[in-house]
Amino acid sequence: AWARRLFEEAKQDPIGASVALGKRYGISRQEYFAATWGTVDPKVIVSDMSGVKDILSACKESTKGMYLLTSAPRAWMDSIMRTAQINPAEYFQDIRSAETFGSKEEVFSDIARQRAGSTIISVGDTYETDIAPAVKYGMIGFQVDATNPLSNIFLAGSL
Repeated sequence: AWARRLFEEAKQDPIGASVALGKRYGISRQEYFAATWGTVDPKVIVSDMSGVKDILSACKESTKGMYLLTSAPRAWMDSIMRTAQINPAEYFQDIRSAETFGSKEEVFSDIARQRAGSTIISVGDTYETDIAPAVKYGMIGFQVDATNPLSNIFLAGSL
């Protein structure tokens, strides 16, 4: 019961439980993520990664550069990429995982400033963290989910 209360309290941190628990127990976000997400098998959570390489290749050909920004920890992102047999450096100019920033909004602000005048598309599955902040900084938002897969980005005329 105390662990559940502790975690519920930690989740109240605006950036996440990793920050609150890190402060309380003196561990880095990287250590927290490695001990939690680093032990999860992606095949248990992500059921179908077929076609991802093809979509990334097509996106890369249609753009001037791609950046990977994820609220997921690096350990989880690396695990997903290994499972999908994707070398992120082959597709992305820059990769930022949860350990490297507080909120995605701060990163969107930086990207908008650095790439001023460019058409920037944010693709994500969570409106509040992936789409809304991107639109706030003048980007195009493309939300993916079970009914709107990433492959639809070409139909939307965004690329």
